[in-house]
Amino acid sequence: MVPEVFVELVDLFKEKYTVAMICEGLNVPRSPYYRWKNKSWDLTPLEQQILVLCKAFKYRIGHRMVRDLLYKDHQMKVHRNTVQKIMQKFNIQCRVKPKRTSYTAGESKFIVSNLLERNFSAEKPNQKWVTDITYLPYGERCYIYRPSWTCITTKYWPIESVINKIPRSSLKPWKTPAEDEKHTR
Repeated sequence: MVPEVFVELVDLFKEKYTVAMICEGLNVPRSPYYRWKNKSWDLTPLEQQILVLCKAFKYRIGHRMVRDLLYKDHQMKVHRNTVQKIMQKFNIQCRVKPKRTSYTAGESKFIVSNLLERNFSAEKPNQKWVTDITYLPYGERCYIYRPSWTCITTKYWPIESVINKIPRSSLKPWKTPAEDEKHTR
């Protein structure tokens, strides 16, 4: 039962019935009635300030940000749980930002026209630039990701010549955190 309504109801029937009879008929003890009767139902300064802040930020901030703003702008040091309870009391919740859509590997969204037409020879430096993203398998499930920009001067270098120059000792397979934890125990 809503306390304000209950107090008004008891005050309305108090002339005809006793307070004990009204409370007993509504299954509410007498002590809450007297506590609710003496309580002020006006907004406290803290509640007013929280409502003003939430309205000013168009209900986009949560209880932690409200708490920080209360301390920073109004020098009111309040625990975040208190702010959260007040916001829940007035059914104020921050609007959650929608999560960004994640794209999986598949068809390319932007198809760029083939300007080189597989003509990789150039007359002079800085005439043709190409990019390459190479995944090199290493071990059972590890790949080396190697993006690169290349300036074509005279000939295209085959990838095998680059791979053979990489010392095998410098390539270490990646481990998942679970695998890493097994080896440390």
